[in-house]
Amino acid sequence: MAQATTTADSNAGAVEWGRSVRVSNLWRDAFRRYCQNRLAAAAAIFIVLLALAAIFGPMLLPYSYAHQDYSAINQSSSGSHLFGTDYLGRDMLVRLLFGARISLSVGLIVQFVIVLIGVPFGLAAGFYGGIIDTILMRLVDILYAMPSLLFVIIIMTYLRGTFDSEPGGIWGVVARMDGKTGMSNLCDAQCAQTKKN
Repeated sequence: MAQATTTADSNAGAVEWGRSVRVSNLWRDAFRRYCQNRLAAAAAIFIVLLALAAIFGPMLLPYSYAHQDYSAINQSSSGSHLFGTDYLGRDMLVRLLFGARISLSVGLIVQFVIVLIGVPFGLAAGFYGGIIDTILMRLVDILYAMPSLLFVIIIMTYLRGTFDSEPGGIWGVVARMDGKTGMSNLCDAQCAQTKKN
C-alpha cells in the first residue's frame, strides 16, 4: 500500500514537472531572454525602423535620389531638406535611404544565395557522408582558397553577359531587380575599391 502511494506521488510529481517544463518552448524562452537584454532589444528596434525607412521612406519624400535643385546647392539641414543637400543640390536623406535600400537588397540576396548553395551541399554531405562528404568539403576548401576579388569578377562578368542578353525566368527577375537597384554597379565600385587597396 505504501509502495503504491509512493508510486502515485512520483507519477504526480513527474506530471507536474512535465507541465512546468512544457510551459515555455525554446523560441519563447530565447525571445524572453533577448527582450531582457535592453541593449539588444533597442538595437533590433533600430534595425527594423531603419529597414522600414529604407523600404517606404523614398515613397513618402517629395524628391527622387537623382533630383537636382540648383537653388539649394550645399545647403545645410532645413525644413525642405532634413539632412541638407550635396554639391549638385540632391537631397541627402533620400540618397541615404536609397543607399540603405540597396544595402538591404545586397544583404538579403547574398544570404539567399548562401542558403540556396550551402543547404543542398550540407544536406548531401551529411546524408551520404563518406566519399561524397570528402569531395564536397574539398570543393568548399577550393572556393575558400580562391581570392574573393577574382571570384567576384568572375561572377560579375557572367552576370553582366546574362543580363545583357535579356534573359527569361529567374534570371529575368534578377536582371529587372538589378536594373532598378543598380546592384551590379555597386559590385563594380566595390571591385574598384578593392583593387585600390
